[in-house]
Amino acid sequence: MRPVERVLLATASAILAAGVAGAVTVGRAPSTRGSAPPHTSTTSGFHNPSNTTTTVPSATTAPGGPGPDSAALTAGMLAPVDLGGFYRVNDPYASTVLATAPCLAGVGPSQAQSGRAFTGLVVPGGHPAITEVATSYPGSAAEQVFHSVNDALAACSAFSANLAGQNIRVQLSPQSTPAVGDASDSYGGTFAAGGKTWSLQLEVVLDAKIVLVVVYADTVPPTNAIYGDLPSTVGAAIGKLA
Repeated sequence: MRPVERVLLATASAILAAGVAGAVTVGRAPSTRGSAPPHTSTTSGFHNPSNTTTTVPSATTAPGGPGPDSAALTAGMLAPVDLGGFYRVNDPYASTVLATAPCLAGVGPSQAQSGRAFTGLVVPGGHPAITEVATSYPGSAAEQVFHSVNDALAACSAFSANLAGQNIRVQLSPQSTPAVGDASDSYGGTFAAGGKTWSLQLEVVLDAKIVLVVVYADTVPPTNAIYGDLPSTVGAAIGKLA
């Protein structure tokens, strides 16, 4: 081989080696599938970029292993003693709310769930009335369900359900409530029934492998501060499930 050919061959080899090295350097970063990315949480189900805070999910949301089973979730449901003893358990009320609310189909029974539990709590006078449902998922699936439920609520033109025999329809809008869990979003609206004005509030919470939904119904103005409100109810629910 002539000297000129040796020089050209060496140069071509160097360029090829540099190109391969550059491709490795500027190519897609190695997969981080074992850890959840930072999540942008909003106080509105419409995910308005002007009203967002970035939080890093707990390490327990990383893939691997099932979420709490139904027995564990049932044990973590709110009880009257958790809310001052004023409420009475009324699971048929909650069951009816969940069965007649298409916008909450995302937390209905599913084979993808590790567990599911719900309860209803109602003051003897009929209100406030609380529906609590918690679903759990293996790995990081709970985060996907959390977003799915919020997307469904954001797309819901009006929230409909049967509350204690009343078929109601509520135009929901985002609400600002204290952040809880790894991420949370809340909604609220009013409706008329029985000659009164009522409020309906919902909060969706992601906490590790659990998606929690609380539906809170009361009169306008609220019945009595001693019974609590949506934020205090959600805080108690998350605290007990933790």
